[in-house]
Amino acid sequence: MSQNIIIIGGGIIGLSCAYELRMRGFDVTVLEARRCGGQASGAAAGMLAPFSENTEGPDAFFRLCQFSLLLYPEWQEQIRSISGVHFEYANTGSLHIAYHAADLLSLEGRRLWQRQYGSSGEIVSGAELFRMEPALSRDVLAALYTPE
Repeated sequence: MSQNIIIIGGGIIGLSCAYELRMRGFDVTVLEARRCGGQASGAAAGMLAPFSENTEGPDAFFRLCQFSLLLYPEWQEQIRSISGVHFEYANTGSLHIAYHAADLLSLEGRRLWQRQYGSSGEIVSGAELFRMEPALSRDVLAALYTPE
């Protein structure tokens, strides 16, 4: 006898959970009031950014997010193969900006602890920063760019 699972919400998380449960033999029903993949999925844009989500240090949530990020390329290929659908994904990195000189020390501290966990982040400023993101306010002093 199989177990029945109901998932409320057909966003990227709900659908991902439904897929994984189905692959493990569960009967799954997804309940979605609107269109699947809307609402929160559009707002979060499927972001996988452990280095951006945690600024203080490598807590358990950071380690979970980092582990998930490492698994994601293989999982994407599995979904593409099974579905036959090509979907868009861009690994663009992130910028954590600083407006004041007092914030530069914090950015540097963050860069250093994240290096221990595989980040190749660097502090960027001036012309290089605005080349990377031309729409930034000219009040931005520098940013920690994290490619991962």
